[in-house]
Amino acid sequence: MVRSEIPHADVIAVDILDKIRAGQWDAVAGRFTETMAAAFDATALADGWAHIVASAGEVETVGSAFSRMHGLYTVVDLPIQQEAGSHVMRVSLDETGRIAGLRFMGPARL
Repeated sequence: MVRSEIPHADVIAVDILDKIRAGQWDAVAGRFTETMAAAFDATALADGWAHIVASAGEVETVGSAFSRMHGLYTVVDLPIQQEAGSHVMRVSLDETGRIAGLRFMGPARL
């Protein structure tokens, strides 16, 4: 079966980042796929975000999202400029728009 990119995946990614920045951990974790939820919960998300903010500071600007298909998933990269550095939030969405993968990558990992 051939799948197509989820419409408005860029908007979904920005919404996910907005919820993370607002500390709405349960709202984000509630969008995880079953597999993702089994491996990563709201507490781990909060801890991970705290580490990112501690290392690079608060978010100053968010760039334009870039989305593409990768296998069965729509993958969105969202550049984030912070006070002392930058990251890219990469979110993988399944065909229903649920979060199948979420990571923050520094420039060395791109």
